[in-house]
Amino acid sequence: MWPFDIRARREQREAEETAQAQAAEQAAEQAKALSTTGAIGQYAFWDPEETPGTADHPWAYENITWVYSCVHAIGDAAASVPLVFRDKDGEPVSTGVIPELFTYVNDGQDQGMLKRDTASDNALHGNALWHIVRDSRGGPLSLRPLPPHNMGARVKGNELTYVESEGSGDEKIYNAEDVIHFREYQPKHTFWGMSAIEAMAIAIDADRAAELFNRNFLRNGAMPSAALIAAENLSPQQKEELRERAQERWGGTKNAGKLMVLSGMGEGGFNFLEMGKTPREAQFIELRKMNRDQILAAFGVPRILLGITDGVNYANADIQRKLFWSDTMRPKLRMLAATINEALVPKLGDTDGLTTEFDLGSVEALQPDYRDRAETGAKMISSGQFTPNQVREMLHGLPVVEGQPGLDTYYMAANYLPIAGDVSAEKEEAEAEAEAEREAQERMARVEAAVERIAESVEKARVAALPRPPVHPPSAKAEPQIADDGAEARKLLWKQRQEEREPDVRALGETVSRVWRKFTDEVVENLEAEDKKGLKQTLPSPDVVLFDLDKAGDLAVLEMTAEELAAYERAGNATVDLFGLSTPFDATTPGGQEWAAETAKRIRTLPETYHDEIRGVIGRAYEEGQTLSEVRYAVEEFYKEQYGDWNTPGAQRIAITEANGAASNATVEAYKQNGVERIRWLHSHAPLEPRPTHKASDGQEREFGKVFATADPNRKGTHDLRWPHDDKGGPADNIWCRCDTAPVVE
Repeated sequence: MWPFDIRARREQREAEETAQAQAAEQAAEQAKALSTTGAIGQYAFWDPEETPGTADHPWAYENITWVYSCVHAIGDAAASVPLVFRDKDGEPVSTGVIPELFTYVNDGQDQGMLKRDTASDNALHGNALWHIVRDSRGGPLSLRPLPPHNMGARVKGNELTYVESEGSGDEKIYNAEDVIHFREYQPKHTFWGMSAIEAMAIAIDADRAAELFNRNFLRNGAMPSAALIAAENLSPQQKEELRERAQERWGGTKNAGKLMVLSGMGEGGFNFLEMGKTPREAQFIELRKMNRDQILAAFGVPRILLGITDGVNYANADIQRKLFWSDTMRPKLRMLAATINEALVPKLGDTDGLTTEFDLGSVEALQPDYRDRAETGAKMISSGQFTPNQVREMLHGLPVVEGQPGLDTYYMAANYLPIAGDVSAEKEEAEAEAEAEREAQERMARVEAAVERIAESVEKARVAALPRPPVHPPSAKAEPQIADDGAEARKLLWKQRQEEREPDVRALGETVSRVWRKFTDEVVENLEAEDKKGLKQTLPSPDVVLFDLDKAGDLAVLEMTAEELAAYERAGNATVDLFGLSTPFDATTPGGQEWAAETAKRIRTLPETYHDEIRGVIGRAYEEGQTLSEVRYAVEEFYKEQYGDWNTPGAQRIAITEANGAASNATVEAYKQNGVERIRWLHSHAPLEPRPTHKASDGQEREFGKVFATADPNRKGTHDLRWPHDDKGGPADNIWCRCDTAPVVE
């Protein structure tokens, strides 16, 4: 006899299916009734198998990590931007009905909390609502947010009202005159917004299912799939009924990995055969990453804001933050301000032309970098189209300086001489050719010097391996350059060291600009070749038109190594001379050779950042629907802005980092060769945001080789450092770092 009561189970399942069908019909009738009366809102949009009855926006916020994080990021960003009130002449005001209403919002919220909750509701639900609480005379007392997940809009004829469900089946009606409604675009309804959650429902379902399956699979012992082998032959009907029974009892994500236990059938019973699982079936990492990226894209929140560093480097992290503010937050805040001006202000009586706006000028990510402004101003002046006074006024908002003729004069780019009469084109061309020839000769001389040093390194390494002469302390004849332990003395010493390195920074910056020009030319040529194919319907993948990264690394090593070696040797000699050390600097010791080898490896990776930057330029151009010729122009403009000259931001970042890295390591090697026992940290006084641990180390003394700056717990990727540009550090420690050290002389 068959051991399961299949008939009873089948009847039970049929009854459940009938009940579900009736419930669906009832829901359809209710939806039809709502659409007939014009009620909008409070509708389910997806039905996860494992969470019946909880398919709403708050459920997604409470259960999906990425939804929670994105909504928080948008809400916190909105709360951080000041709300400004201006009169009809554009002047800021702080008194009056509206400014005072936002000064006291309600008993439970201040203005910042109201902005945060409004932006969060709008991002999560597609709707945010305020209720104007009025006094007995109709004047505004406070603003109270309404819960969007309990709200709906009802239209009867020309009358719009808002309905709040109070849970017990009762409804609370709000006159539209007392409700301010912020809403996203909704293609099906005019009076109710659509949430981004609805567009990403499938991704949320998949992410939740993968998460539950993974959790339960591990909780149930990570048991693999198995097969039941009956001792007796089963009929097709028995096989199907057994399969349905097993799926009903042990299938689904909540039972993932559970061991199935059955009573025997007859004398033979069942045999359990383990089938095994592949690692792919037991892991959902890639699936969850894909779902995560879809959710983040729907909200417009980049990964770096959530602490996700996959594919993020120092250069594009700032770009992601700027895109979040420019492409996500700025439109949202402008929409909120427009709704306040058009819906709230007119409802509060005569406000005499008052308007509100979010002060985006206070957002750091939206401000032009000071280096960008300075370099743009220099280019505007050197182009001969603007005077210094015009640049001061247009670019920096500074007043015009009167009585200084030089500030109202037009200049040319060659050597910043005032334009007076015609300039000979032939003379300019001859000067440019002579300058190019001089630079080529200097580069060749540096390469030849580097080759000679490398040729001598083998013999010198052998000599270095022999017992070294006694180590001498700094010469008593030389007077130490640090007269006291004051901050001013350290600042002057640091400035002197930076001036010594300025030629190396410029030489490296020019090399970077020249080499990165070749990378850009390769991309432009590839885009031109694709454009000539005439395939109007298909844009080439960025990977097809990007420069060859392996060849780029080889070229960077070939062009930059000589500059780095020269900077290393000059810095070591300067350290010995400046501090009066007794042993001359030797750049070919084993320590120097090890540094040179590591430097070549690092130089090979430098084009990777530009590779990612150009990929981003092309990707954004594609998204904007640009043609291939327009994409070429975008690539060229990006190169000009970031790497077009030695002092552009991208070239400066590499040149300053590499020059100071070479100098710091040469200084340390000079200390080793002279037996220096204690050193002092000199913090950079450059006008950049300092690293807190580097700044805290300024003026501190340590035994040579001991840790100065510890890893910063608030900055990812930082390390304990024994000196600036320590080989134990990484990009987070070294990029833009211009800190230095000095020996402590008793």
